[in-house]
Amino acid sequence: MSQGFVYRTRLIFYYKRLSAGPDFLMWRLKGSPPRRIPHLVKRAVVREYAERFHLPVLIETGTQYGQMINAVRKQFREVYTIELDDTNYSQAVKNFAGHKNVHVIHGDSAVELPRLLKSIADPCLFWLDGHSGKTPIMDELRAIFSHKPHKHVPLIDDAHCFGTSRYYPTLDAVKELTQQMNPGATVEVRDNIIRIHNENSAQQDRFRLGCDSGAIRPQRLTKEVFTADRSAVRTPHGVSEYGTASPESGVAAHLSPPV
Repeated sequence: MSQGFVYRTRLIFYYKRLSAGPDFLMWRLKGSPPRRIPHLVKRAVVREYAERFHLPVLIETGTQYGQMINAVRKQFREVYTIELDDTNYSQAVKNFAGHKNVHVIHGDSAVELPRLLKSIADPCLFWLDGHSGKTPIMDELRAIFSHKPHKHVPLIDDAHCFGTSRYYPTLDAVKELTQQMNPGATVEVRDNIIRIHNENSAQQDRFRLGCDSGAIRPQRLTKEVFTADRSAVRTPHGVSEYGTASPESGVAAHLSPPV
């Protein structure tokens, strides 16, 4: 059986489920490289933020093979996923045909996301992963921040790509847009995911990432938190165990944002 066949059928979900644990362990054995975060960690982050901010709706851009939606769909009342590629879209429609809470949308997320938000009346969690080649992330964020009065929570995958080419905005550009359209929000970069939310992470209760195989211990990665007032906190993950650093704790320092 070819790998291509697996990726074109629902077998991809079983393959991803079976390989998630070994993939995570291999990542740990390789020293937890910060640019290659395993899917087990990513879906744990999605679940954690849904619970932490009580978000009943998930909106994803960049369906690809549907592995994220399949892993977390039971946690949400409604799930929407937007896919540009014709083949991936058609396969996702087939794979999720029996799931009434999953809605697959075909098109450019820069166009389809604003249309979709007109019909949304709840605060949403966003998994923004539709950026192969030129990313529509700035258009996506403008649509999200413009959808008042809700305080949505966007999570953006592949933070390492930002600022690396003319097709990706810099992290500073993302932070500045957030400052302009969502004052008071925090922009946090951790586990290669850009996280934007309206609670000060320095005042959060400690929280734990959950996953199918148990709690994932946060790795000793560097995290950066940028608030909309241009302050920043930088702390090693292993010291601030659950991402709750504060100057008073002695494990974080206020630094100037990168120029």
